[in-house]
Amino acid sequence: MEQTAEVTEYDVARRIAENNLKIKELEAQNANLKEFFRQNDRGHYPLEKEGQPTLIVKVTGNSRIDDKLARDALNPDVYMGVSKRTIDPVIARRMLKPGEIALITKEYGNKIEIVVGD
Repeated sequence: MEQTAEVTEYDVARRIAENNLKIKELEAQNANLKEFFRQNDRGHYPLEKEGQPTLIVKVTGNSRIDDKLARDALNPDVYMGVSKRTIDPVIARRMLKPGEIALITKEYGNKIEIVVGD
C-alpha cells in the first residue's frame, strides 16, 4: 500500500511564506532590470529576435498630483476647495489652472510593461 505524506497547515503556510520571499526577490530583480528601459523615450518598442516571440516594451509616464506639494503651493482656501482629507485629483484638475496643476504634480519614473506580441 502506497503512503501519502500528510500536508499540514504549517507546510502550506511555509510554502506561502517561501513563495512570498521568491516573489519579493523577483520583483526586486525586475525593478533593477527595468532601469535598462527607463532612459528610453515614452512609447511602444517592439523587440524581435529570430525564432522568438515579439516582445513589446511600453514606456509610459507616471505622474500624480501630490498632496504635500498641493498643501505647500496652493492658497489654503483653494486647497480646501479641491480636497477631501487629501487632495482629490479629479476635482483639482477640474478647478485649477494648468500652472497650478504643474506646481502640485509630482513626476515619477516611467512605468515599464513588457508583453508578448502577436
